[in-house]
Amino acid sequence: MREELRTIGSKGRHVFTATFVRFGFRNGYIGSVKTILLQDVTLDSKIVSDHLWFDLTKGFSGADLSPGDVVEFCARVSAYEKGYKGHKDDVLNRPIERDYRLSRPTKIKKIGKKLILKDEGK
Repeated sequence: MREELRTIGSKGRHVFTATFVRFGFRNGYIGSVKTILLQDVTLDSKIVSDHLWFDLTKGFSGADLSPGDVVEFCARVSAYEKGYKGHKDDVLNRPIERDYRLSRPTKIKKIGKKLILKDEGK
């Protein structure tokens, strides 16, 4: 579903809306990094990604998010490579491919609330 992000390209910043689902963690260079999961990321009322993970930046933590909150933020579309980049054939066999994400989120604000069903956000 991130093909929509590819069509937008890196033509500057855009205003996106999304629904906050939950907090999470990922392994960082120095230790755990707190993250957030956003779903139904839209641009001009069109879904551009079913979900995206972001690091919990100062802007996101300042928005005081709880599950179901709809947030609005500005961000840029950027490309990245995903897949296994090691040399062990028996570890993971995921080919390297290009994917798209939103980066450098700013102007983050809560704009509403959406009802989240129990099956969503698992």
